[in-house]
Amino acid sequence: MKVRLKNIWLAVSFFLVLFSAQGQCWFDDLRLDLSSNSATQEFKDFIKTADGSLAYKILHTGGKPQLRKSKEALEAVANLRNNPSFSQMELTDAIIGGIQGSQNLSYVDVLTTLDNFGNALQGKNISLINFERVLSDLNRGANFTEGAEWTVRYLVNRLNSFSSGKIAFEVTETWNDAGNVIRRVDMIDETNSASKIYYEFKSVQNVPPGKFGDQFIKDLSNPDVNSLDQLKWLFDGRKNPDNFRDNMLDAIDELNLTEDLAEKFTQLRDIEQFRDAIKSEFDEIFELAN
Repeated sequence: MKVRLKNIWLAVSFFLVLFSAQGQCWFDDLRLDLSSNSATQEFKDFIKTADGSLAYKILHTGGKPQLRKSKEALEAVANLRNNPSFSQMELTDAIIGGIQGSQNLSYVDVLTTLDNFGNALQGKNISLINFERVLSDLNRGANFTEGAEWTVRYLVNRLNSFSSGKIAFEVTETWNDAGNVIRRVDMIDETNSASKIYYEFKSVQNVPPGKFGDQFIKDLSNPDVNSLDQLKWLFDGRKNPDNFRDNMLDAIDELNLTEDLAEKFTQLRDIEQFRDAIKSEFDEIFELAN
């Protein structure tokens, strides 16, 4: 009897969703998709569930005519909507429907990364600041999606090191007397306000990445950075850039270092000694990770 009542409730819920005042348009398309010769039985069965019908509506509203017919994509949407950290990640149905894949990442890949991140986040007392900016990049597609997905994917297996703290994303910082030195930082670990850790994420096939010299000099110039161990540059190992270490060391040789920066980090106004110090900390600063 309980199983029968549950099935009846699911059926009623399904049709209430389908025939909502705002649902006629997408319901018409659903009816066509269900009657299509290409509609699989798995797709038809999943659509009959409350999760499946809502996932279809999300993908329809997001303008994804092919993905809305994919059981894999529908399940990815349903899984993410049911993630225990859904609210903590500041997700909405509109954001999920608007996420874009890229040349190297499918829509399902991106949703799976977010789902894994949400699962890793569960039970941890971590404050996510400006995470909506990462989600915004995931909605932009192409390189924006790949960079944002890499940021989230890196954190999935490393959240234990942030077990209780504050992580801020895509922070724009300005400094000097005129406030005209501007650096947009991908992520800052603000757990220790006296010694913040600054993260730069790069998902590129060639190194050094564009504007490396300018960005790294700005990192060194940041008045809140007083030690090289406050800087982390993380490169996406899936892109497998050739000659990673050698090319990055060559890029360090080309950095336009100054005596003031040398003195800031080494207490000596010796530029080449400072350059050697950066190289000696290479593995702590630059990482090709998966």
